[in-house]
Amino acid sequence: MVKDIFLKRTLNVIRNVDKFLKKPDENYLHDIRTESRKLESLFITLGELSGSKEYKVYLRKLKQFIRLFSPSRETDVCIQITEEYLTINVDNTMILKFLDNLKTLSVEQRRRIFVNKKLVDFLLSKSSLEDFIRNKMFESVGEISHEKISRFLGIQVCFLYDKMMIYKNDVLTGPENKNQLHKMRLRAKPLRYTLDFLNESLDLKLSDVGIKIKTLVALAGEIHDYDMLIEKVEEFKNIAKQYQVQSSEEIDSYLDVFIKHLNNKRNQDYINFKALVTEIDSEKDVQGFIII
Repeated sequence: MVKDIFLKRTLNVIRNVDKFLKKPDENYLHDIRTESRKLESLFITLGELSGSKEYKVYLRKLKQFIRLFSPSRETDVCIQITEEYLTINVDNTMILKFLDNLKTLSVEQRRRIFVNKKLVDFLLSKSSLEDFIRNKMFESVGEISHEKISRFLGIQVCFLYDKMMIYKNDVLTGPENKNQLHKMRLRAKPLRYTLDFLNESLDLKLSDVGIKIKTLVALAGEIHDYDMLIEKVEEFKNIAKQYQVQSSEEIDSYLDVFIKHLNNKRNQDYINFKALVTEIDSEKDVQGFIII
């Protein structure tokens, strides 16, 4: 059972990589990252049950592979948010120039992916990864029972939750702690995908706390998206002034309004995020993450 799930998620990653190589658009790129994160969470939580330490080699390669696609995916998200803003600010020429800048950057980032050694390494190793999971990873332990997996993951979920909450106090003291919030978000992702696995593959129902964890990850992701985009707008504003694309006053008036809009959206998400973190932390000891 476990081997079949590992194999399914591995093949999902490989299939999406093949699709992306044929058509490098943002949807396939997103699917690669999502499926890779799901596989990563399996390695993190269930790798120890395999009886093989070799899984750590593939986990390390997978982490490097995921990072390869991050810049391009982040730019795609920035493009999406900017395009949404332009639906209510249609004639904003400075924002349109900024959007063109993002799209140019996106094309360049796609190009870099294709010549990156990490992609080449993955393409060369994908057959050995599939072979490792099919024939070697669980060779010494055989079939692992549903009950053992459930018990083991119950412990892992608590461990992942504690790792995520290391950053709680820093994050709750103020919205300006961007790095700590980003670290908390990264720690929350394996927890979120493990809860999905318990729900989808083991037919265990998520408690309200488990569902709130998924919402927490989504909110943290949105906050990070706004942080990235605000940083890119600030960089573009400096470049636009340097090359005198328009007068400094016009550049400030257009881009500062956009930045204010993004900050307002971020602050609202942060208020909701902060309330949810506090809520989850007060409920999880009573309710737990799953209902068996």
